[in-house]
Amino acid sequence: MTEDELIMHFFQFDEAGKGGITTHDLAKVADAHDFTWTDEELANMIHCLDSDGDGKLSLDGFSKIVHRCNMIQGSESS
Repeated sequence: MTEDELIMHFFQFDEAGKGGITTHDLAKVADAHDFTWTDEELANMIHCLDSDGDGKLSLDGFSKIVHRCNMIQGSESS
């Protein structure tokens, strides 16, 4: 995924233009890509990658999740 695509996806999931992705937004991302994470797992992801403690993922945090998920999917298909 290119940087431009990543930015486009970030803003698609930050529909309200809040400047970050909430747990609710992240659940929509997970569903769209067939990931079955619990609400607790989603909250933990945001907590671990929330650099400023506002309860939302910044573009940087979103990028980290996307890259990790791509690595997981790539290793499962090998």
